[in-house]
Amino acid sequence: MSCGPTSRVSFHSLRYNTTSALKSSGVSDSVAMDIVGHETASISRNYTKIDDIAKRAAVNKLPDITK
Repeated sequence: MSCGPTSRVSFHSLRYNTTSALKSSGVSDSVAMDIVGHETASISRNYTKIDDIAKRAAVNKLPDITK
């Protein structure tokens, strides 16, 4: 008997989203790595998606060199 649709959240997707959310919130790489259990920075980078809002905020910090 089924109780309706189920959502299957994998360990991988949870780790990926947690890593990205931590880093987007300004948590340092080393703290994010420790929380999710990554042993190397390269593995942590593979689990990080940088969203457009974060990219835009970073670009907006650049000095205006046209003035």
